[in-house]
Amino acid sequence: MTMPGIRRIFALAVAVFLMSQCAPLQSEGAVRCVTQNGAGTKHGGDWDNAMGESEFVQTLALPHPALTEYWIAKGTYRPTADPNNRDATFILKNGVALYGGFAGNENLRKERDWNANPTILSGEIQAGINSYHVVFAEMGTDGTAVMDGFVITGGNADGGALQDTHGGGMINFGDPRIANCTFLGNRARLGGGLFNQGSASVVTGCTFLQNTATEDGGGMYNTAGNLSIAGCTFFGNVAYSLGGGMKNRGSNPVVESSTFRQNMAHFGGGGMSNEECGAVTVNCTFYNNRAGVIGGGMHSRDGSPRLTNCTFYKNTSDLVGGDLGNLGTSSPKIKNTIFWGASIGVIHNHPTASPVLSFCVVQGGYAGGTSIITADPKLADLADNGGRTFTCALLAGSSAIDAGTSDGAPAQDQRGTARPQGSGVDIGAYESSFSAPPAPLSSSGGGCSAAGGSMPLGLLLLLPLLLLRRP
Repeated sequence: MTMPGIRRIFALAVAVFLMSQCAPLQSEGAVRCVTQNGAGTKHGGDWDNAMGESEFVQTLALPHPALTEYWIAKGTYRPTADPNNRDATFILKNGVALYGGFAGNENLRKERDWNANPTILSGEIQAGINSYHVVFAEMGTDGTAVMDGFVITGGNADGGALQDTHGGGMINFGDPRIANCTFLGNRARLGGGLFNQGSASVVTGCTFLQNTATEDGGGMYNTAGNLSIAGCTFFGNVAYSLGGGMKNRGSNPVVESSTFRQNMAHFGGGGMSNEECGAVTVNCTFYNNRAGVIGGGMHSRDGSPRLTNCTFYKNTSDLVGGDLGNLGTSSPKIKNTIFWGASIGVIHNHPTASPVLSFCVVQGGYAGGTSIITADPKLADLADNGGRTFTCALLAGSSAIDAGTSDGAPAQDQRGTARPQGSGVDIGAYESSFSAPPAPLSSSGGGCSAAGGSMPLGLLLLLPLLLLRRP
């Protein structure tokens, strides 16, 4: 090849490289860039002409004829500046995807980092004046409506209208996709962080932190829906009644690979409360949650929830059922699950409740269960052991190692580690690489019944109210 030909090829290669570095923003649809103060002409077509907060809010409210993505840079964004408009909210729409976590110089969505560049949607319009809901999704919203990579904070659903008492962080009547979001410090009567009604939303990689419900569902409240929740953390949420971390009523969510830690309910279900529902909980860890009356880790009433390969450790109840409390006609099906280290009897059943336990490790035993192990599972405290959420590792010599059943067991543990790692599936949310201890550990049925013993006088007075209560 001649020298001029080589020069032409080299020049073309350089041009292609430079074009790739200055390429237009790439996504499946139109992209609108947003920064706190905006830049240039503020048309949003690129970072040099990014929309500001007010342009973003105004444009988001308009119809969007085509698929549109908003790439929103770090900063705090409010739905209005009018302190008299507490109804103001960020509305999710079909065909509109909101992505946070940008520094403001990215060409590809995958280059963002929502942890390093927090994009905050705040309901605090002015000091002490808050929107009822920071985010709203109406009925009919589908999976093309996306909210991904935000901190949602400052919502306070304390209004007079019924709807304005639900979902301080977000109220959801549709099926939007919610990912990589933190619901922080929101408040409502039901669903302090997130309220879902009739929803089939997919919620992944989210954190519900220090939200409050003056009644039920501090972190999340689900009713009449079938959500999928995976890789989420519920930490430090409070409910004055039921479900500090999560309340499910007449709803059948699937909750997978999630951690409930240090949540509090003044009555029942510090971590989770299930009522008249068939919630499915798989590969989840309940650690150091508390209830004022029953079910520090989980409370169930009049439903048939299912638990598979979960770990309950160091949960607390002031009266009964440190880990699990079953009231009414509750009939949970529980398999490959650890109940250990509760401050008071790990499981409490009302006389009409009929849980079915198999291949479980239960401190103190469980009469009527199948393949119940009573030896120490040797759990480590909650820690980052890999994966999206914290877990309690099984230490060497754990009674739970290789002791579970493969029937219905998930193919991976909470961290995403393949099951089994040894000769059998481990019990609990964590699959260990250690081998099982050589000695036999238990007999079927275990020791005394976890439901036995006398009932505290305070609970005798409270149980009729709990059984009749309908929020």
